[in-house]
Amino acid sequence: MTPEEMAKTLQFLLEQQSQFAAELQQAQGTIANLREAVLALVTTSRAISDVQTALSEEIRSVSAEQRAAAGIQANAEQRLGVLVERVDQLIAVVQQYLLNQSSSSNLPQ
Repeated sequence: MTPEEMAKTLQFLLEQQSQFAAELQQAQGTIANLREAVLALVTTSRAISDVQTALSEEIRSVSAEQRAAAGIQANAEQRLGVLVERVDQLIAVVQQYLLNQSSSSNLPQ
């Protein structure tokens, strides 16, 4: 190999080394950016998980409250039914009383 060929080969190797070093530095920067993005995703994922847990607990609480309210409503409806029945009985008694009063006032004396 002539000195000129040797110099060209060395020049080529130096250029390749320089290009490789630049690409390696760029790749390291990309890896650092990806690492930060993954850490941010992990943090966000944990936050979402915490919110989901809190929402699940809240849903269980609301469901229990709805069941309790349904029981209270059923009891109230039953008591209202009894009250309506008693009022109907009272109305029947008052109507009978008024009818008897009306009949007795129409009798000749």
